[in-house]
Amino acid sequence: QYTQKTQPVPSQGVCTPTSNGFSCSLGQLGANQTATITVGYNVAANVLPQSATNQVCVQTSCSQPVNPNCAFDTNQIVTRSD
Repeated sequence: QYTQKTQPVPSQGVCTPTSNGFSCSLGQLGANQTATITVGYNVAANVLPQSATNQVCVQTSCSQPVNPNCAFDTNQIVTRSD
């Protein structure tokens, strides 16, 4: 249904392919600092309008209350003609 169209581009660090997507090493982030990863996907023409949820998890070598720490992003798939 979905195929990765572009390689992931991080705002810092590097990304590498994995068997189920990609993994990124973003280096050190300070308190309240953010990093972004941009990647494009193609959606098959027969996919009906719906929502798709992406998940990202981060890990740290520092002790954290929750490690890994995960977040979710939901996007709407809409029908569009080219």
